[in-house]
Amino acid sequence: MKKNTTYKRSKINTPLEGVAALSARGVSAVLLLTILLSMPTTVCAQKLSLSPTSIIAWGVTPVTAKAELSYKDISIIWIGPIRAQTDRYGSVYSGTNTGIFWHPVTKEVGALILTGGAGIFKQPFPNDSHTRINASMKADLHITNTFSITYSHISNAFTGRLNAGVDNLSLTITLN
Repeated sequence: MKKNTTYKRSKINTPLEGVAALSARGVSAVLLLTILLSMPTTVCAQKLSLSPTSIIAWGVTPVTAKAELSYKDISIIWIGPIRAQTDRYGSVYSGTNTGIFWHPVTKEVGALILTGGAGIFKQPFPNDSHTRINASMKADLHITNTFSITYSHISNAFTGRLNAGVDNLSLTITLN
């Protein structure tokens, strides 16, 4: 049976417009998290990753920005705006989503750090044909102690009807 889901169509055309359209509450939450993550600790564990748009690799969710704030192996992720489109089941992809992820699996190979884990989004990701719980993997290539390029993939790992997922290349800043 086809689930008939209606979303308010977004008038956002680019990821940068989506960032500009954040509500005051969302901006406050991001600022608070940024302040908390910038507090010094003895562990190199605070990170901020920004990706203006997604790439097509394993995931097929296009034109999707991503911001991620991490402390040790816990991340808060904001994804959006997801460009309005319809999947083969008639569900619409659009809007933004936030989630919290845990990445307990880590493997270091020189300057490359591979991590894996899972998390939960506020709403099914990327739409109601999918699940709130998703798997995540990341590959961090460190350029310096502060900057790295991060490839990340988030998807439901084939636990839902569809496995659209999203892939992003991000600039990651590690705060000490």
